[in-house]
Amino acid sequence: MKYSINTHSIIFMFFFSVQIFAGIGVGYSTTRLNVKLAKDWNMLSLPVLAANMGTTVLFPSFTSQTYSYNGAYQIVTTLENGKGYWIKYNIDTMTVVSGKKINLTTIPVKSGWNMIGGYDWTVLVSSITTTPIGIISSQFYAYNNSYVVPTSLSPGVGYWIKVTSDGVLNLPAASGTSAIVAKVSEESQKEALVFNISDAEGKTAGLSLLKDIAKIDKYDLPPIPPKGIYDVRWSSDRNVEKRGNGIKEININSAEYPVSLTISGADVRVKDNVNGQMINQILKNGESLSIIDKSIDKITVEEMNIPTEFNLLQNYPNPFNPTTKIEYWLPSAGKVTLKIYDVLGREIEKLVDQVQEAGKYSVQWNASNNSSGVYFYNIIAGSNHSVKKMLMIK
Repeated sequence: MKYSINTHSIIFMFFFSVQIFAGIGVGYSTTRLNVKLAKDWNMLSLPVLAANMGTTVLFPSFTSQTYSYNGAYQIVTTLENGKGYWIKYNIDTMTVVSGKKINLTTIPVKSGWNMIGGYDWTVLVSSITTTPIGIISSQFYAYNNSYVVPTSLSPGVGYWIKVTSDGVLNLPAASGTSAIVAKVSEESQKEALVFNISDAEGKTAGLSLLKDIAKIDKYDLPPIPPKGIYDVRWSSDRNVEKRGNGIKEININSAEYPVSLTISGADVRVKDNVNGQMINQILKNGESLSIIDKSIDKITVEEMNIPTEFNLLQNYPNPFNPTTKIEYWLPSAGKVTLKIYDVLGREIEKLVDQVQEAGKYSVQWNASNNSSGVYFYNIIAGSNHSVKKMLMIK
């Protein structure tokens, strides 16, 4: 009897061990999921625990190296659950992955940017919490020919997230919500200056300038993707910047030329990053510019307030002592000459004598070497001509 009890105990322990090894004893069950992969580059994740976690087994038709991220990009051949990866396909495809269901509700993250992936259910971004509390410092980003902001995390998709310290993301139970991309609010759109940049393959990215930004860091973009992956961003590594702060630089990475830039919301001057030697053009609201030269991967943009008519404004202050400011508006480019005359019609000083682009200009006149009295300032701009009087009192 004693021998029989021990035999049964050994048999029970053997099968219990087999169950743990097979994943059953810790709450796993086998599942099959469809992972949709688009032509070209994708951010993916593995939502199940497969028998073989190698990329060539799970995704046999991929056509690139597989990259993970841990402070820098690394080439990997084996995937891990909870992580995100870059992978390339030559055609749109639907891959079936099978494995054991993962009964986890946390994803470990490290301080800084992380490529992560969820498990086999959809999770609303707004319902994700962290331990420690409040360590998320960016938006979640997915990739669809450029970085986009999702409202939920879907199985099989990879995402970027930035955190301020090591910790974990806590995922709630399945929400049954499909993934959608967050849109800019209508209030922001009304005052937005928007740049759409598309390459020859139709990949499009959008950058914005907004007047009111409560927290600029929320628009930080993830690290630039590996070479060959289309990416457009401000030189600050954001997709949104504050409007009205002068010249901004746009960086274009791994584009197929020609690249098309379309502006909406205002008029802008566009230059290449080499002092405007190849591109120096004003784009009016709604217009587009085609960039053909492959060496131009950085451009600068500056918002312009293009007047609709010529105007010579009254100097300010007036009367003045000894300096005053003269402003004028040019609706189109042309040769501009601005001169100062005394009451006898003698030329006192030439303030402007050059070709100028359309825009609003101002110039100062310092009359400290002249006596008090009435003076005239005369402007000739193309076919436009105007004269105004001013008074200097010492």
